[in-house]
Amino acid sequence: MINSKIFSWRGRLKFRVLAFSLIMSIIPLLILGLLNISAARLNLESAIQSREMATARKIAREIEGQMQKIEEKLMLTANSFHVQLLTADYRERERLLYTILKDTSSLEEVKLWDNSGKELARVSRREVIIQEDLGNVEKTPEFRTVIQDRPYHGPVELGEDGRPMITIAVPVRDLSGTRVVGGLAARVSLRNVMDAVLQIPTGNAGYVLVVDQTGRLIGHTDFSEVLRNRSVLSSLCVQELLSGTDPAKLPVPHRYRTYTGLEVLGVYAPVNSLGWGVVIEEPVHQVFTPIRQMALKLGLATLVVALLVTIISVSSALRFTRPIEILEEGVKRVGAGDLDYVIDFKSEDEVGRLVAAFNQMTRELKQKREMEAMVVQADKLAAVGLLASGVAHEINNPLASVAAYSQDLLERLETEKAEELLESGELIHYLTVIKEQVARAKKITQNLLNFARQSEWQPQELSVNSVIEDALALLEYQFKQADIVIEKKLEPQLPPVLADRLQLQQVFVNLFQNALDAMDKSGRLTISTSLEENYIKVTVSDTGCGIPEEQLPKIFDPFFTTKPAGVGTGLGLSICYGIISRLKGRIKVTSQTGKGTTVTVCLPVSRGKEGLNETAS
Repeated sequence: MINSKIFSWRGRLKFRVLAFSLIMSIIPLLILGLLNISAARLNLESAIQSREMATARKIAREIEGQMQKIEEKLMLTANSFHVQLLTADYRERERLLYTILKDTSSLEEVKLWDNSGKELARVSRREVIIQEDLGNVEKTPEFRTVIQDRPYHGPVELGEDGRPMITIAVPVRDLSGTRVVGGLAARVSLRNVMDAVLQIPTGNAGYVLVVDQTGRLIGHTDFSEVLRNRSVLSSLCVQELLSGTDPAKLPVPHRYRTYTGLEVLGVYAPVNSLGWGVVIEEPVHQVFTPIRQMALKLGLATLVVALLVTIISVSSALRFTRPIEILEEGVKRVGAGDLDYVIDFKSEDEVGRLVAAFNQMTRELKQKREMEAMVVQADKLAAVGLLASGVAHEINNPLASVAAYSQDLLERLETEKAEELLESGELIHYLTVIKEQVARAKKITQNLLNFARQSEWQPQELSVNSVIEDALALLEYQFKQADIVIEKKLEPQLPPVLADRLQLQQVFVNLFQNALDAMDKSGRLTISTSLEENYIKVTVSDTGCGIPEEQLPKIFDPFFTTKPAGVGTGLGLSICYGIISRLKGRIKVTSQTGKGTTVTVCLPVSRGKEGLNETAS
């Protein structure tokens, strides 16, 4: 049996030849290209991470330097002008503070206080401060730190406009330089510091962010992120920075999904003196633009090679596989039942000899099928002979009814008028009974004729229960005469099977006839159907004489019979086995001497057109 789906495009020799050529030419090219791309990717990641690490450290040093410069400027002013700061009047102090403010663009406010915390002067870049606005800084952390003769770097705070600010303060000493008599503090705008520092170039798509010791964003290449107070705590680099992880021990590549949701390569460097950190992140999809360009060029080269190899391979495959396709077409035709088909192909090579052998096999198969058909028909005719007497008796009953009703109608027409019988409805009744009995006789003879006629194998979807009923109808009279009780356990609404109706009917007639012969006079024949998985199971059990165990292996052999001489041909079960096998089913016989025999037939549930093509083979 040939399944047409076996020869799908993936299984064709033509495809295999083409695939082999493509694989042997393209795979090595792809492997080399992928290895090169992989190596280039690793090298690029390592180079980018090293470069960005150096940049991060440079930016961290630059931030420290900027803050140190501001502290040194304040310290220089405190040391150089301490006399003026301590002894001058308010106007002179204010002028001196304005000078500091003017010289350093990142300062927003500068103030001076004495050792009691009283503000002596304060100037701002954004507002005018008069002497009456001055207050006391005694309780501020910068005062408490400076009064201990230590410089002060405060935490980052947000100004009214959202800009990050930091306060730097230094002590002001007396003339001897040994005692702290006040303090000088500056409020520094980190935006100006960051704008200057973050000019240091990074990668093409990289960006820099600076965080304080709490992880709050205080600087960014895009400073609007700082003004929006964007949280960056979900960045892996920020988390590692806050945990104190050594940046030199970062894996290569250090890839992760950052606070923006993008996958990035990230590095960081601490600003040690301030407790801050510098983080540089570069989106992976932009980092690998050169790699993608390389991969695109490799893909185009591979495509060109594949196209050339395909053209050459298709040409070669067509010449190589054409004879095999001709043979395949022949196999399909013969498998579909066309045993008259001859493959017209001549060649002196192996394929030519294979075609010749196939044509010879087809001729022998045709002869075998013809012989099988003759044997099946002979068995049918033998069965018809056995059924003839029963059919004759079955026909006799409806004919007797027709004769009786016809005679009675003729006698009444002699004494009564036809119009009266028609008006009373009796004429219609007589004719209806005659019609029904004629139809019954016709059905009995038609069943016998259908069973006996020789026909081609015509598989169709049909009900097993219906075929069983038809087979029982042919043997109904014989069962009555032999006083055999028929017990039917037919499961309703079974799915159909795919079979030739007449041949399947012949199987059941043979099985029922065998049961009838085994029981002779009186007994019980039990017929049941059921659905088990994808098979219709038919069980035929009788209470006859049974079959000896040593004869069971031979019951399907042609011309073997356990019946007395002159009863049966010995072909029944052999033909049953052939028909059931052709339907892709199974038949099994179990028997006990003196107790009876059970025959089990399993037929596959129909699979529609697919199964129709298979059974034709």
